[in-house]
Amino acid sequence: MEPTPATVAVIGLGSFGIATVKNLSEEGFRVTGFESKPYIGGLWHFTEGSETSVLQCRSSPSFRPPRTSGARELTLHLSHDYQYAPDFPHADEVMRYLDDYVDHFDLRPMFRLATPVRYVTRDPESSKWAVTLESSGEVLLFDKVVVATGINNQPTFPQIKGMEKFQGEILHSRDYKGPERFEGKRVVVVGLGNSGGDTSTSLVGYAKKVYLSHRVGSYIIPRYVDGKPFDHALTLRKERARSTLMKTFPWLAEIVFNRYARGIQDRSFNVRPEWKLQPAPSLKFSAPVVADSLIEYLESGDLTSVSGIKEFVGPDEVLIDTGEVINVDAVIWCTGYLTDFSFLDPRFDPTAASPARWNETPGSRGRPLLRLYHNIFPLEEHDSLAFVGYVAFPGPAFQTQDLASMALAQVWKGNSALPPREEMERALDAHEEWVCGLAGRGRTHPAWVSWPEWMDWVNETAGTGLRRNLGWGTEGWRFWREDRMLYRAVVDGIYSPHVFRLFETGKRKVWDGAREEIARVNEDREGSDRAEKGGEDE
Repeated sequence: MEPTPATVAVIGLGSFGIATVKNLSEEGFRVTGFESKPYIGGLWHFTEGSETSVLQCRSSPSFRPPRTSGARELTLHLSHDYQYAPDFPHADEVMRYLDDYVDHFDLRPMFRLATPVRYVTRDPESSKWAVTLESSGEVLLFDKVVVATGINNQPTFPQIKGMEKFQGEILHSRDYKGPERFEGKRVVVVGLGNSGGDTSTSLVGYAKKVYLSHRVGSYIIPRYVDGKPFDHALTLRKERARSTLMKTFPWLAEIVFNRYARGIQDRSFNVRPEWKLQPAPSLKFSAPVVADSLIEYLESGDLTSVSGIKEFVGPDEVLIDTGEVINVDAVIWCTGYLTDFSFLDPRFDPTAASPARWNETPGSRGRPLLRLYHNIFPLEEHDSLAFVGYVAFPGPAFQTQDLASMALAQVWKGNSALPPREEMERALDAHEEWVCGLAGRGRTHPAWVSWPEWMDWVNETAGTGLRRNLGWGTEGWRFWREDRMLYRAVVDGIYSPHVFRLFETGKRKVWDGAREEIARVNEDREGSDRAEKGGEDE
């Protein structure tokens, strides 16, 4: 008689939670996914919603704004061959993909929508996890719990003197739904990240005046370079070379990759010094801004780059760091988020032990550090508690968190093992030392990881077989000898996620269609390139 499958509660059904439900259920776990909203997809599911005033948040410390979607124009910053959608898809296209994904794997029967979780703790009698539902107060018991609520939980707002004097609109980018309601207004967008870039450029043509306020620069990367999505240059061979360089000569790797990003930027745009985009923070601890029209609008004057906001000095007057006063009718903060684990028993909150060194570093920006092994497993309860969606580095987030949940499934199934607690603790201490050092140099996300080490670990733990089948060992030579066409497509073609389901390793399940899809995406891109060259010749 086979043992009864373990029950798992997955809290949060954004894209990462959905992948976690799929990967765990695929390995035989009995999974229930909980989502506070009546729909899946998180920020990718556009809703009109109610816009939350920053002043409303300030007036009541206990106020928690509703979890709404991003803007209608929200766009993925990676091309389709990573995400099975059109090049750089908009939110509605991402949602169509997520709905298709859920239906293809028949995941909906496992979902409980419009069911917010109030509290999660250990049940002392059964030693199971007690999940208390918000509306009914019902307590459900599970063998295991995965927290997949993501890093975009509670909007962060800077403390700015004189905010009560301002009579215009103040809101966070999460509550920005589109440019139409700002027509004819003067708007300042605060923060130079992908959200700030997207928000500010979307306002052009609607707002009377658009300012982009920032204290830190950034590399600006176009979505297309030489007619191709910029990420198509990142083949698996190049990624492996980059990984080797980062592990062997990290100082040299940092120089090389920063110069590479600067080179793409300078070939694509004419960046003027007065915009204060340079110096840009290192890619070692910061991601570039992917934007096509940002520089164009700065050049035309439709968008004005200004320094950081120092003080609100009147009903429509804002003092910036340079001493200049600008007149605006609305302020949109693109200043990031805090992770929210308020529904967790504080004993299991991974941010509760955020180290003082990190907290006191300006680069942390008041966001606590997560104490998790490889940003997934806590030191305690790692056999039944995990976190998915809390890994950050310049790379495809969907792919990253899919790998994270694959690795989680293999650990909990017993196909992969975590090291002894002492080794995990040493790894956590080393990571803490490393990330605090980065935060001492500039703004660093608390979920930031060292990409080469994390990818090595997650591929081995998930059982993708990449290192063994693409390396210099027996399996690698056999693959090269027996199927050179596929080998070249995998190593030098488009680095698509199909490769993670290609090789049989005895761990995660393979996908019989992986080979065909790898061939297809490369043939599609080659055909597109040939058509483009033919058009140029004509």
